[in-house]
Order: sequence, then structure tokens, then C-alpha cells
Amino acid sequence: MLFLSVKERYEIVRELGQGGGSVVYQVRDRERGGRQLALKVFLPGIIRSNDAHVRLRREAEILNKISHPNIVQAYDFFEEEGFIAYSREYVEGGDLRWLMQSSVLSHSQTLGILKQVASGLCALHSAEYIHLDIKPENILVDSNHGVKIADLGMAVRAIDVRPIPNEGTARYQAPELQYEAPHYGCDVYSIGVMGLEVAGPACRPDLRAILERAASREGVKRHQSAAELLNEFNACSKEEDFLGNLLRPLRHLLRLS
Repeated sequence: MLFLSVKERYEIVRELGQGGGSVVYQVRDRERGGRQLALKVFLPGIIRSNDAHVRLRREAEILNKISHPNIVQAYDFFEEEGFIAYSREYVEGGDLRWLMQSSVLSHSQTLGILKQVASGLCALHSAEYIHLDIKPENILVDSNHGVKIADLGMAVRAIDVRPIPNEGTARYQAPELQYEAPHYGCDVYSIGVMGLEVAGPACRPDLRAILERAASREGVKRHQSAAELLNEFNACSKEEDFLGNLLRPLRHLLRLS
């Protein structure tokens, strides 16, 4: 059920999913010439507490504040009759979990996706925010394997040094969050764990070494920033390009023989 101002502005195309007290719709924005967007609507039951209300508003504000090709862009925020909603760009495709289950990703595709996630986190960290909920379900992937980080409901300011309640998915959360304040390395840990899952058993040794370091349960052994992790991904990519250039003439000769 949508409140009146949202109903008047948006034409619902279909429901994209539910979870965490919210529903996401694919909509057409009448005020933007029918442009397709995603509309995230938080149900009244989830916003009864003041903390939840602040968190939902903060998610929309962060997305609206940061402009980066690998972070979903938010547009308009609505609050009316016990509902909260905001519109964001629509990504044609699915989340990374869906992609993992529906196709086999090559090394290059896996590395490309991870580089984009790290790049988006660099922008988020530069704005002094920590995501704290990086997982395949929160990574949107389009048909060309373009990546958008979404769902910043758990994001916190890096200057907030207080420990926080552990509300994320345990598998992807840095172990030290149980007893200390969030830091950028927590997002690095999440990428590491997620990356090992995406790459699977066939992960190349060079990429596996990077991801295992990122996913270290000892924070001091990890990359200390998303930027450091992205640099290693880029170096891995350059090595792949170099080897490809070396082997290309050999492949050509084999085809001729």
C-alpha cells in the first residue's frame, strides 16, 4: 500500500523484492518523463522506533549525497502517514547472489565486479562512511556486469567511535565488530569473504591470495583501506593483461597449425 503523494507521482511496474521491513518496486516517475526508477518503501511497523526512523532517513541522505558510478543514486525522499520512501536509480539485472546462482563467472568477470565494489567503497570511505553490510544481496549487477552498491541502512560515520549493535549478516561481518567500533577495514573484510565466495574453488592463486588477506580475521593483517585493496585488484588485472599479451601470438600459431 502506497501513500497518496507517491501514488500520484509513480506508476508501479512490478514489485522487485521485500525484506527488512521494506518493499522495493520498479516504477515510472511521471515527473521525470516516465523514467524508470526503483522505489523503496518502508512499512509503518519498521519505523516505530526513533532509531529506525533516523537510520532510514540517513540511508536516503547518504545515497543522495554521494555521486559515484558504483553506488546507486537516490533522488527523492517521502515521509507521510507513517510511511517512509525514497526513489533511486533502477538497475536492470539482479543482485550478485542471483548472478552467482544463474551463471559461471570467469576470472576476468569476477575481478571486474570486485574492482567496481572496491571503487564504490573508496568513494563511500572518502565521504567518511562505512557500509557495514557488504554482501552479494546488496550488490546490484546489470546485464553488462556494471556494479552498484545498494542498501546503506547500516552505514555509519567513520568518526563515530562507539561500538554498534551487530545487525548485519554474520558471515560477512568482521569479527572485531563484536567488541570494538567500526572502521574501514570492516568493509574490506566483507569484500574478502564475498570475493572468495564469488570466485569459488577455481579462483586463481593470485586473486585468492588478495582475497584471503582481505578476509583475515586479524584486522592488522588486512588491507587497511578499500583503496589499498583496489590497488591490488588493479595490479592483478594488469598482470592478467600482460600474460594475455604474451600468450596471444602462441594462441595464433596454434590455430594456424
